[in-house]
Amino acid sequence: MNTPVPVSYLLYTQELDEPMRRCYWQEFAANGAEHIVLNATMMAMIMEKPQLAKQFESELASAGLSFMDAHAPYGIHWDLNCVFENERPGVTVRQQLAIAIAASLGVKTMTIHVGSDNFFPDVPFEKHFSRICSMLEILLKEAEKYDITLCIEN
Repeated sequence: MNTPVPVSYLLYTQELDEPMRRCYWQEFAANGAEHIVLNATMMAMIMEKPQLAKQFESELASAGLSFMDAHAPYGIHWDLNCVFENERPGVTVRQQLAIAIAASLGVKTMTIHVGSDNFFPDVPFEKHFSRICSMLEILLKEAEKYDITLCIEN
């Protein structure tokens, strides 16, 4: 017997006000969606205004939806290979916070960017790789604490 694999939808709603967002959720639910990705923008919004976590969760629940996956914020000041040595401790804390936020919303998998060398081609690959590995060592412990699987994206 085949068990259907759950599907989650990556939607961008950051420019919608609450009433419009609720309509958006309702429309997705009416068309069969059950799960939504806690996207990178929503995650950053929650970091700025923590009360949004429960608000988003409540909005989804009222439409019969839930978060299933998350995508951590990303970019040169977020990625695991961040080349700005003075910023790396902050990147670690922000990514740990992303894991905690995802866990608080019942998420079990979170995608995280390791970064790329295309913005900093003068930095040797080995240095990028070393930065990624050292950050992953810390974040994997955090993810394990919350029973979250980290998925690596480009």
